[in-house]
Amino acid sequence: MIFRWFFLFIFLAIASTMLYVSFYIGLFRSVEVAQEERPGFHAVYKLHLGPYHKINPVIEEVESWAHGLGWRCQISFGEYLDDPNETNEHHLRSHGGCVVPGPVEPEDLPEGFNYRYFPEGEFVVARFRGSPALGPMKVYPKAVRFIHQQNLEVAHEVIELYTNEGPEFETTYLFRILN
Repeated sequence: MIFRWFFLFIFLAIASTMLYVSFYIGLFRSVEVAQEERPGFHAVYKLHLGPYHKINPVIEEVESWAHGLGWRCQISFGEYLDDPNETNEHHLRSHGGCVVPGPVEPEDLPEGFNYRYFPEGEFVVARFRGSPALGPMKVYPKAVRFIHQQNLEVAHEVIELYTNEGPEFETTYLFRILN
């Protein structure tokens, strides 16, 4: 009899933990998708080669550099250049970095860092308050459906803007409209 209670307790503890984590990472939160005009932004970044889910150290390196200059780096980003369904994961190219307040001269950047202005434009924008790790399963399918329903042509590159404000984490996905 005691073993039954013990296993029930263990099962409930595991189930409760899994439910808490699911809520925390945003598994049950909705994704908002719309067509919007977006302003341009300045960014400093580094090239990352390899699986997209391993870009975080590159972003953190750029954030650390920006913090050293006194910039808060409130918005980090990843720009994903290749389709993971068509490119071997070890050859995937992406840029990881930080949105900065203004232009940066190339000679002011550490080796391997780059500056770029991302121009304003019309985008399909998907917003998700949750872990970016859920994006491939939760956000991208909904954004792709929206793009097809609206009969839009978008660039194959996708920009993900990461905003972390306290316990809340929001990712904004930008698909540049071509037509």
